[in-house]
Amino acid sequence: MKANISIFLNCILVSLIIMTGCDSSKNDSESSTKNDDGKTKAKESSEIIWMEQNLDVETFRNGDLIPEIKSDDAWKQAQQDEKAGWCYYDNDPANGEKYGKLYNWFAVNDPRGLAPEGWRIPTKEEFKKYIDALGKNSGDKMKATSGWAEHPNGKETNGNNESGFNGLPGGYRNPKISEFNSIGNSGDWWTSTESASNAWHYSLSFQNHKMSRSTNLKSHGFSVRCIKE
Repeated sequence: MKANISIFLNCILVSLIIMTGCDSSKNDSESSTKNDDGKTKAKESSEIIWMEQNLDVETFRNGDLIPEIKSDDAWKQAQQDEKAGWCYYDNDPANGEKYGKLYNWFAVNDPRGLAPEGWRIPTKEEFKKYIDALGKNSGDKMKATSGWAEHPNGKETNGNNESGFNGLPGGYRNPKISEFNSIGNSGDWWTSTESASNAWHYSLSFQNHKMSRSTNLKSHGFSVRCIKE
């Protein structure tokens, strides 16, 4: 009789351990959390921790200044010389307070290090892994809950920011036509991955529920978001 009671109690104990382990595993795979330093952490399965805001530095990691380039001619010259540079959208510092700086890809790839100590620019593959972890409608989960332009058909354009990425439509600098474009409509972020004479970047649009990727000239001015090393 005592042996039967002992076996029965052991079975109950094992069942409780298994159930606890399953619940813990589920929380780890589905939760979206923040690190102790306040930086946004993507879903656990992506294993990526992002800065909460777009990059807004004007020096490389070693302390060297990154040139601010305002004129179209100087921006095009930086392309020809393959030199790093940054600007504010419309060369207006007020835009920098909200959206950060726009950098050409030569700044992203500069060996002096654009990202601050302990951070780096994500690769195309790391960005993809993050987006895949978010699942369906990744764009909505990455967009900020306000600040996006109204859709002409009245559709919702703001996101739910479920990921904590808080993507804002900071626009970009287009060297092909010497203009700044799409503030309020789109946000574009460089990756560290190049493709021949171009480089990869990811985009959010007020017209789309997904995040897209494409290549573009390295002289484009896009936002930058860093990930934890």
